Amino acid sequence: MLAQPTRALALELAPYSIRVNSVSPTFVKTKDNKKLLETPLMYYEAHDQIPLKKYAEASDVASAICFLANDENNMITGHDLVVDGGWTIQ
Repeated sequence: MLAQPTRALALELAPYSIRVNSVSPTFVKTKDNKKLLETPLMYYEAHDQIPLKKYAEASDVASAICFLANDENNMITGHDLVVDGGWTIQ
């Protein structure tokens, strides 16, 4: 994860009004890895272990990035936004 470097850079760049955040996604389903992610082994090892029982889509990660980049969220800095369907809270 990029949590510690994100925090360090956020502190260093905050005096210049530069926000630094990161996004940590789970498995992201794409056309290139769709067959692999749908194999029985991957379903057992990954998909079924995600509390929301679904892989992330690229749009899920993009939405998180857009949220963090939005100027309306100008007080968010040094945050690692985990987009993993609940994987890390287990």
